[in-house]
Amino acid sequence: MIAIGEQVPDITLRWANDTPCALSGFAGRKLLLVFVRHLGCIACHAHLDKIDKNYKIIRDAGAEVLAVSMRPPEFLRQFLKQSKWSVPIVCDPDRTAYRLFGLERASWTTYFRPIVVVGYLALMFRGWMPGMPVKGEDIHQLGGDFIVDRDRRLIYAHQSRDPSRSAPIGELMNLLTK
Repeated sequence: MIAIGEQVPDITLRWANDTPCALSGFAGRKLLLVFVRHLGCIACHAHLDKIDKNYKIIRDAGAEVLAVSMRPPEFLRQFLKQSKWSVPIVCDPDRTAYRLFGLERASWTTYFRPIVVVGYLALMFRGWMPGMPVKGEDIHQLGGDFIVDRDRRLIYAHQSRDPSRSAPIGELMNLLTK
């Protein structure tokens, strides 16, 4: 697991067309990595929507965003055809990067915790509806948000311990735009 202040290795993820996406390609810019649980996750959709609404501000500040999904490239291509977001989404189907950043899996009992039930109900009342994961996605995988600085050092880490919660958008924006 990478600790704050350590250099992030040059991980190679995959674009939806199955070409490589190396983190070294973002050198010289801050990079927000948003690891989603799965692309049917309503909490992940709500979080990505907030980030997407701020994407221009993030880019104008000289930073970039990559959403990371475990969905295989062929299924990510299908998802992107229907996606309304401008935030780029890449693949990590074997979850190498998920493990590198210390992202854990939730147990079944996690979903019955009152805070998780209330979190999902609140999202549903705001209009977010759950989607189905596809083959290759693990519904128990937890997500997280990480900011890598211009020299590829990790400066922020939020590993979700609750599948219905993500890093606060204000916290992310403060770090990305200063």
